[in-house]
Amino acid sequence: MKASWLAIPSLCGLCLLSACGGSGGTSLTGATHFAVTTPAAANAGTAFNNLTVTALDASNHTFTTYSGTVRFTSTDGSAALPVPSVLTNGVGIFTATFNSSGMQTITATDTVNQTITGMSNETQVCCAAPAGTFTPTGSMQFAREGHTATLLQDGTVLIAGGEGPGANPFGPLATAEIYNPTTGMFTPTAGSMETARVGHTATLLTNGNVLVTGGNDAARALATAEIFDPATGMFTPTAGNMENNRVGHTATLLNDGSGRVLVAGGGTVPGVVFGPLPIGDVGTFSAELFDPKSGQFTPVGNDMSARRVYHTATLLSNGDVLLAGGTSPPLSVLGQQPILVGDLFSPASAMFTATSSGGTTAVHPAATTLQDGNVLITGGEVGSSACGVNGGNFWSSLRNALFFINSDTSFVGANEMSASRTSHTATILPGGEVLIAGGAMGQGNCVLHRDEFAPLASAELFNSANGTFTPTGSMEGTRAGHTATLLSNGKVLLVGGTGGGDNAALATAELFQ
Repeated sequence: MKASWLAIPSLCGLCLLSACGGSGGTSLTGATHFAVTTPAAANAGTAFNNLTVTALDASNHTFTTYSGTVRFTSTDGSAALPVPSVLTNGVGIFTATFNSSGMQTITATDTVNQTITGMSNETQVCCAAPAGTFTPTGSMQFAREGHTATLLQDGTVLIAGGEGPGANPFGPLATAEIYNPTTGMFTPTAGSMETARVGHTATLLTNGNVLVTGGNDAARALATAEIFDPATGMFTPTAGNMENNRVGHTATLLNDGSGRVLVAGGGTVPGVVFGPLPIGDVGTFSAELFDPKSGQFTPVGNDMSARRVYHTATLLSNGDVLLAGGTSPPLSVLGQQPILVGDLFSPASAMFTATSSGGTTAVHPAATTLQDGNVLITGGEVGSSACGVNGGNFWSSLRNALFFINSDTSFVGANEMSASRTSHTATILPGGEVLIAGGAMGQGNCVLHRDEFAPLASAELFNSANGTFTPTGSMEGTRAGHTATLLSNGKVLLVGGTGGGDNAALATAELFQ
């Protein structure tokens, strides 16, 4: 709230209304220094998000109308520090990372009036966080679940859409933001998406732009698509729309040199992050190709062997794309038999062929290409006849895992995970292990006759050498419907999701190393 002042000489009055640090002047009354606090201890290489700067007057009272800009320096010459920033009502909370061990401090200084400054308490910086642990990083500007995360060519990550608190007051979002691994901070993109979306896809194109397709805007599934340009931070519509409205579909960049994107499957009813599929949402057989040169979508040569929604799409070493899962029918589709087989798309023929053996029917599974070229598929959820009720009245999460063998296009069983999971993430690490993180555990409540899902904080590592799953450190909190992105520094960024309950989208993020 702006202060009221008595009539005094105008030159002095102007100084009293600001810190005068941002204008180069000197004031008798106003911000004279900063109080800077950092944690007492920190691990080298691990971001902390409680670097606090407070503008104070000569009496050590918070000067709420400070209007200058603060820059940061540190005794740790390799520290990752915030960019020059303004304070809100005289206070700012930032994320920073010490990278050198020992006793370290951070100093905040006004960018114009360098007499307005302050040094933090000393932080004992120790060894890097042990491997196999999760540590917090900066939080997003907006809480989201069911969003997308795309690693850009410069090493930053585009976070787009999803659903969370908004004007609805909870629903699909049009906002987007960029995560910078160097600073550990999220900043909004220059422009929002043309359309609010959840259940959409975001695919990095060969030119560095990002193709965003489909999803739903709460009322319906969408056929629209748009392009994000990292150079401008803006989204623009594609020249043409998709042939079909799609939500819960997949989009895969082909590696045949054409730059085309295969968009496959998806439903037409607004979908869910996890839990029972909406009534009537059985997915579609169809697929189409996006050509970045024309900005147009065209149908592929034939349909998939099954309707798929919330399935997986995995680019194989031979250039084909494996489509698996997403065929477990919802309640309303009586008599429909779930289809196990997967589909293989050939870029050369633009046609689908069925795999030689069955895979999974689960929706919301996770798929990861292993270093040997085979594919690991984990978890998901299926409609079941739990409690003796026919017709798949309940949905249950799975512990199951299986391999797709690239050489003979078959599926074979694998060891089970330590927990059943759906809407989890699976990320291959530089050493070849796969990080399985979060998701939700669900089963039917036979007494209340309803599905019950609980997000998980647990994580586990799949060792491809011996085929075993081993629990690792837990996340900072429960997450399902989140994203996991392998960064260029070898860490995994986990973002958003839901922590359980209604309207419980998360703004927090963390790193696995």
